[in-house]
Order: sequence, then structure tokens, then C-alpha cells
Amino acid sequence: MRRLAFIGACLVGAAGAAHAIQDCELDGAPINTSNGNTTAGKTGLIRCKDRDTGEVQREQQLQNGVFMGIVRYYEKGKLLKEHSVNAKGNMDGRAREFVPATGQMLRDAVYSDGSEVGLVRGFYPSGQLRRLSFASSEAGSSGERAYIEYTERGQLSALRCADKPVLAPVIDDSKLCGFASAGTPSQVELFDGKGTVRMRVSYAAGKRVRNENLYDNGKPQTQDEIVGNQRTERRFSSEGVKRREVL
Repeated sequence: MRRLAFIGACLVGAAGAAHAIQDCELDGAPINTSNGNTTAGKTGLIRCKDRDTGEVQREQQLQNGVFMGIVRYYEKGKLLKEHSVNAKGNMDGRAREFVPATGQMLRDAVYSDGSEVGLVRGFYPSGQLRRLSFASSEAGSSGERAYIEYTERGQLSALRCADKPVLAPVIDDSKLCGFASAGTPSQVELFDGKGTVRMRVSYAAGKRVRNENLYDNGKPQTQDEIVGNQRTERRFSSEGVKRREVL
């Protein structure tokens, strides 16, 4: 199955490059990846090139006949993305994506047997941080637990907090998520791509206790607030007049 997966990936890559034909080699020797007898028991780096241009399209590490280790994809000879797979074919270890033309990293993550773990970074082509998240593979708390997003201007655009600070050392979410000052909720403004404040949120010990959405003119549109065991929802007109309140 792993051999077939590798073959399929090569075919997909070929289709994406205007149905280009790829020639593969193992440590310099020609190899037919559709024939398992040519890879059985072998170790080395498989490299597949576009037959017409000679540009490297893909690289895959082979260990004792098993596709395991580093995997790299290229676009016009420049590195597009790379990751590692384990003996089961699942992503395991660091995985990165790039802008081929500039080499700027677009994504940086770590996987454990196919699941993201720890901090995952996403970047704009300019290098500006776009998104930072924290993922866990622990039972009962697996998956993405917290994230923060930024506009290309570097302004906050989205925030989700966990039950404890988890985004350090990249971002100090202890302050943003209301862990820094016991009993005092945080005050956070979220912006759109034009630099306009679209939302104001407050967190206390990681729990969102207030959320306010704004109209284009900056007036409140809706409010959702929790005090003790009571939750209050409010809706306003674009002139700032309260139209509805529900406890």
C-alpha cells in the first residue's frame, strides 16, 4: 500500500505539471517505482525528475525497501514542501511549506504518527505571522486547543484560548487570555484586513466572558456577556440603540 501511495503521489504531481512524465532514480541508478522488486530491501533517496526539463519534482527516502523518512516536493526546481513519514506512511516529525520563488516559509508544524502536536505556525508570503495554534494528541484533549490569527498588517483578527497558556514563547497568551491577572478579564480588540476594529473580546482564565461585534461605524451590533452563572445577550441598531436583551 505504501508503494502504491508513492506511485499515486508521483502521478498526481505529474498531472499537476501538465501531465509531465517523470523519471525516477535511486542514488543515481534508474528505478521503476511501479515495480516493487526494484525497491525491495534497498535503502537510499529516490529522486524523480521531469523528463522534459530535468527539474526535480519529488524526493522520497527509502529504508530497507520501506518508504520511510524525508519526503520533498518541488516546483520548477525549488522546494515547495517537505515532511517525514514513519513506517506506517503517516507524517511524523517536522513538516514545512514554502514559497518556491523566494524560499519564504509559509507553514511550520510537527506531527506525531499523523497528528499535529505542539505549536503550528502559518506565515504570509511577506514573512508576517498569519496564524499560530497549539495542538495536542493527548487523550481527552486531542486536536487544536488554542489559536491566534493576524492580518497582514500584524493586527489581531481572531483568538481562541485554552484552559492554560500554551502559545509561548511565540505569543504571550497568558495576558491575552486573562491568566496574568487573577480575577481581571483581558480586553482584546480584533481587526479586519482594512485595519478596522470588528470585535472586542474578554477572557478570564481562558474562558470567554464577553464578546462584542461592531458595525462599520464602530457602534455595537451584538453583545454576549457572562457574569457569574448569568449570560446576557444584547442586540443594537446601527445608531447604537438597544433593540433586544435576553437573559
